[in-house]
Amino acid sequence: MICPKTKNLIGELTDELSSCKPMCRPTLRLLPWGLFSLAYSFAVTLFIGVRDDLSARLAEADFIFEMALALLTSLSASIVSAWISVPDNCGKKANANIPTTLAAILILWYTIKLFTNDYSLHLHIDHCLEGGLLLALMPITALILTLRKGATCSPRLMCAMNILAVGGLSFAIMRLVCSDDTPYHAGVIQIMPFLIAALIMSLASRKIYKW
Repeated sequence: MICPKTKNLIGELTDELSSCKPMCRPTLRLLPWGLFSLAYSFAVTLFIGVRDDLSARLAEADFIFEMALALLTSLSASIVSAWISVPDNCGKKANANIPTTLAAILILWYTIKLFTNDYSLHLHIDHCLEGGLLLALMPITALILTLRKGATCSPRLMCAMNILAVGGLSFAIMRLVCSDDTPYHAGVIQIMPFLIAALIMSLASRKIYKW
């Protein structure tokens, strides 16, 4: 039997409590962001214009391999981001090895191409840098706003996964619009900005995902 004092204490502690609607699964909460990012990327692609030799490049195995790596990195990183936005899903952090490994393979692939092919150093930063920033700006903003509704216990890992999610998608789209396939160009103009952004976001991660 509960004594009156205990009953009064329980009443005081629960007096202002009210029922609340539980959040849906993290992956379902991320679905609107995925649809928005695909639609936005499609619109930007039409705005910039696809490369002239796209049909020929889509028939080449190395081009498909690079596109697949980038898109799989984006997909897996976005799923990991969704799960680690929930505090009691610390065990899901191990899944970050999947997008990290895929991104490492992509960087290794371009590093191998860099040292095994005779490419001239030709960098143009006109539409590529602007296009990459245009592709990434809205999706990364929308992703951060979406995942801030959670309460991640791993803000630095969250930032890294966000960058891989948006960077992988943006890189894949840039392969469709930019006709310069040299590893110098892809590495410096299309990959390096996201690595720099990841470093900057990691330094401010606790501010970005503050509860």
